[in-house]
Amino acid sequence: MPTPGIAIVAASEAVAARLGTEGLIVVRTAPGSPAERAGIRGVDLSSGTLGDVITAADGKLVRRLSDLTDRIEQIGIGKPVRLSLRCEGGARDADVDIGRAH
Repeated sequence: MPTPGIAIVAASEAVAARLGTEGLIVVRTAPGSPAERAGIRGVDLSSGTLGDVITAADGKLVRRLSDLTDRIEQIGIGKPVRLSLRCEGGARDADVDIGRAH
């Protein structure tokens, strides 16, 4: 059975704690992935700036990767998940279509 996913690489909880950030730090998105199509941005290595931090999925708090993957598995492939994001410009929501994880 395929595993649902949105194709992001996330920083570990230890990195988030060290940076004093609550939520799941997006390091990068896979090219052409559901996350990239939804406009989710990872860390900008050239400037060293943090990208998006996922703070909730469909209103449920996200503190670690397992929080996000559990929610995505509950929703299922082919359906959208609404992610609450924090970024340098403030906060925003993004609807991301759940695909198959590779």
